Amino acid sequence: MTQEQQDLSQQLFGGQQQSLGALEAVKEAFLAVAPGLKNFGKDIKEELSYQVGAGAHELTACLFNGSGFGMQQEMPSQHLERGRSM
Repeated sequence: MTQEQQDLSQQLFGGQQQSLGALEAVKEAFLAVAPGLKNFGKDIKEELSYQVGAGAHELTACLFNGSGFGMQQEMPSQHLERGRSM
């Protein structure tokens, strides 16, 4: 790239400092509209960590006990008791 092309590029698109300023301005505007999202990345990381842990516990329970947290297993005798009472 020639010096002339670099100068034109600098005039048209600005430099690194100018683009960082624009990103900071967008960030500030976003936080002004939704201030609760200040720690958005940290909150997402913590929630994903929690969900992965809960999923691991449910998978372990399903593999070793035969029942996950969301599954209700009935004994065959309980099923027959219900059928007879009707």
